[in-house]
Amino acid sequence: MNNNYRSVFEHRIKEAFKNREKKLSNSDILWTTVSLILYQNAKDRIIVDIYKLFDDKKDFVKLISLLDGRTFNSPTKKDMEETLLLAVLYYEKNILGKSWKEIQSEFDFNFSTIKYGIRIKNLSNFVKQKIQELWGRKDGQGNERG
Repeated sequence: MNNNYRSVFEHRIKEAFKNREKKLSNSDILWTTVSLILYQNAKDRIIVDIYKLFDDKKDFVKLISLLDGRTFNSPTKKDMEETLLLAVLYYEKNILGKSWKEIQSEFDFNFSTIKYGIRIKNLSNFVKQKIQELWGRKDGQGNERG
């Protein structure tokens, strides 16, 4: 009976791991090891969560190279939501030329047209300034002015 239990147990273990027997490439093993090392060394575990977001781990390496140890404050979730809303409202108002009434009718929530009107005006001024800076450095054919 003990041998029968052992064979059933071994069979179940083999079945449980059968789907996991996928052959890992050397690259998979390398990046899994990198993940473990990041987790082991990280002062803040958020870096591991960020690492996992990248399907192409080379892009994660590019991000780390860009940051090169520097810290920064990321936008909050609310900041990002407001940025996305501002982008949509800017597009609707300035690109498509819709009125605030038309725009508000398309949304199932309320937003301040005054608040976003001011933000759109500031964004428009910023865009104009950047275009002027670009054109100030180049002539009509894109050649540097000297």
